[in-house]
Amino acid sequence: MQKRAILWFYKGKTVKEDLDILDYFDSQDFEIHIFNDVDESNLIFDNIFYMLNILFENNLNDYEIYIASNVKEFIMLEYILYKQWINGFLYLNNNSQNINTDKFYSSILNKMINKTNGKNFYVIKNEEGLFEGYSVLKEPYEFNESDNNFENEIFFINGENHIFSFKNNLETNIIKIDNVDIDKYSKYVFHYNIDYVDYIINKIKYYFSISTKEFVNNFGNIQQLWNEINKVLNNKNSFELNLAKFKLDKSMYDFKADDRFKILLCSALINIYYETKYIEFFVETLINSKTFSKENKFFCYYQLKRYIFLNKNDDIKIYEYLKMLYDNIYDDYLDHRELEIVQKDLRDDQLIYIFTSQFLSEHHSPTKVALDTCYNLIKHFNKKVILINTKECLTLEGMIPMFNITRGNVIEQFSSINSINYQDIIIPFYQPNTKMPNDQEINNILSSIQKNKPYLIINIGQSIVGDIASNIVPAVTLPLGMYEYSRSNFFVINNEHEKEEYIKLYDFKEENIIISRFAFELKNQFKKFSKNQLSIPHNKFILSVVGNRLNFELDDDFLSMLDECCNELNTFVVFISNYEFNNEQKKKYKYLYRNSKSMGFQNDLLAIMEHVDLYINPKRKGGGSSAIYALYKGKPVITLNYGDVTNNVGDEFCCETYSEMYDLIKKYKLDKDFYLKQSKIAKERALILTDFNEFIKNILDFLNK
Repeated sequence: MQKRAILWFYKGKTVKEDLDILDYFDSQDFEIHIFNDVDESNLIFDNIFYMLNILFENNLNDYEIYIASNVKEFIMLEYILYKQWINGFLYLNNNSQNINTDKFYSSILNKMINKTNGKNFYVIKNEEGLFEGYSVLKEPYEFNESDNNFENEIFFINGENHIFSFKNNLETNIIKIDNVDIDKYSKYVFHYNIDYVDYIINKIKYYFSISTKEFVNNFGNIQQLWNEINKVLNNKNSFELNLAKFKLDKSMYDFKADDRFKILLCSALINIYYETKYIEFFVETLINSKTFSKENKFFCYYQLKRYIFLNKNDDIKIYEYLKMLYDNIYDDYLDHRELEIVQKDLRDDQLIYIFTSQFLSEHHSPTKVALDTCYNLIKHFNKKVILINTKECLTLEGMIPMFNITRGNVIEQFSSINSINYQDIIIPFYQPNTKMPNDQEINNILSSIQKNKPYLIINIGQSIVGDIASNIVPAVTLPLGMYEYSRSNFFVINNEHEKEEYIKLYDFKEENIIISRFAFELKNQFKKFSKNQLSIPHNKFILSVVGNRLNFELDDDFLSMLDECCNELNTFVVFISNYEFNNEQKKKYKYLYRNSKSMGFQNDLLAIMEHVDLYINPKRKGGGSSAIYALYKGKPVITLNYGDVTNNVGDEFCCETYSEMYDLIKKYKLDKDFYLKQSKIAKERALILTDFNEFIKNILDFLNK
């Protein structure tokens, strides 16, 4: 909950006329800052945010800010200039005062005084003519909820655009103060120092203009620039951040010379602000561009998928934009390829091709799903399989300058082998010896399918090669992520609810959707540990948080909840991850920091789960398989109703907020009967989620019909 503060600007030597008002705010736990004896010589109208930053030491986002004054011109101007941002304004007219303003501010005041609706503006007693339709407090000190729906206002004066307060989009209300043609404006005057944005824009303009080879050679410097941008903007309050965003936005929208610049800058904005409008701009720029190749677009597509996976954006439209871009890329790769459908009676009903976009080791969840699919098809269904790693995941093929680029891991030695040993079987295997997706390699794989005529293709996650091949023989996709999209003929989902979502989101046909609860084969437990060996305390309730990306995924709300658990409930948190607290977090979450342990990656997860009491999942999209290890050991899961973990564990283990999560942790700790009941449900659920045979059987039965 935000704290509340009121800044009290008073003209005159005493505030005694309004002491009762001051006492009231004090009784309501307002933090009060009094600036007494205000006059024209020390009053600067556009200095309010510098003052706030000094007062609150860059913690401005933690506060609701209110302003009170008995100086009529001051409170009116502050309201006109900053009403989009300040929560409320109070005119103390018991002992009202006046000041003279300079020509610049007088022109704004004269222009706007009768054009505002008075929202969030309050007076102690009625003073006719102050505003048209202004609010009068009958109970003087009861502020309403803040209304954040003001238009963005830019004051156009003497050929310049003056910006005092700005929100999150480019829909602006240009207020012309003088009789100047507004179509000719070009200069923006920000009444706050954001010159660092010009530095960022100039650096980005330099890096977009260099060749891809130079970009690669300068990658260290580019990463340093990205770290600088993050460091600067992460330390800004919401007002300054919005001003900076407006300036960056304008540069992105207005720059006409090269789409590469737009993509580079937009990639930064997506990572900094996480807003859907940047994803839309990014996708539309790529689709409409005449300069990007299909390889460029595919590279950008995978980087965008990663941004979306790591960042918390719940807007369902982002998946529509991903679909638009993928469809455009798919059409480009399919273009000019003459593919012949192999009829069912000509296909080898014992042969199945398996495509995966990344193949690493058993510790990598998608790789294990691919191996387990192959194993079950060979061992239990008497099928022949060919496993192909298409190397599409986060490829550098077609790379263009972007921020926060990540390359997918590739084990290059796999390109020189033709089989994989897994448990007690040998799996025929192929991995291209070139960056993918490559047209010639795609043709080679398609030729193999055309020649061998498999009964079916199974895509482990999205694969553009597998989707193209679905024009030869039927393909089914096993999605590995939230709302993952595919152009294959069939799609596997967990339940009826997901089915409805996919039909609505992607316009899939009902007959092409297979409902089969996704299953995982867990790695066997090989070790036995004691709590002493793991440095886990015996006298505390143990919470586990598992994931490879926790430094990105754990937000302040989740950490605050864990901190409260450690303080109030005597819990201890085990991070099964390389999670690290930064210096600020060590101070802010001192109970959690003192009562937690980062264990790094654990190969034998079942052995660790024996010694925890609960599996706690933050708001994130991934993590679905690790929760099953907890269920298998009878350890209840608590997850927000969001992402892959929720899809796997079911409603019995879901909640809506971190506050509910805290209450559930408390209940599990104190109510032993409840814990035992949920533990039994966890084990039963794990049996379903680890029955990989049944999962594959359901898919094959559906397709055979």
